Amino acid sequence: MSDITLTPRQWRLHDLLSDGNHDRYYSKKEICEMLPEHYTYNTNPHKHDKCIDIYNDSKALQDAWSLIGKVLIRNPQGDIKFAKDDAEAEEYAERLYQRAMTPLIEYSIIKRKIRRDGQGRLISGRGDVIDEKSLANKFWESFAPSEPTPEPEQKTRQYDLWGNPIL
Repeated sequence: MSDITLTPRQWRLHDLLSDGNHDRYYSKKEICEMLPEHYTYNTNPHKHDKCIDIYNDSKALQDAWSLIGKVLIRNPQGDIKFAKDDAEAEEYAERLYQRAMTPLIEYSIIKRKIRRDGQGRLISGRGDVIDEKSLANKFWESFAPSEPTPEPEQKTRQYDLWGNPIL
């Protein structure tokens, strides 16, 4: 027996999505019009989610996959439906994976830069060996300096008439 339970409102949303056409998505506005006793469409232009109850109930349906045995999918506009076959569910899962990987790749790059800070380098970005003559940085510098480092003062040397430096 499963510990997952759905409310009557969530079961009503399940029934609406199950009885309908599986080739089309249902928008939040359509669901609010079909189930006015359960959902209210928010017309406030300052709110980005027009019906948070539909979002929460659809998340509950998605989490109750072991109870209902169906995969709930969303399009980029937030409209919902049950997947009609394995291919559609797999395509949706791939979209979720790609969307999740972008920030994870950026996270990995940042962590790698943090670990490298202060470590010595042997090869420049162009693939040249870093030696005394090289202009490349000899150490990784992952962070911008907090204060600009002052340039060393160049002492002007004085020379006598024959070009010899005066000490």
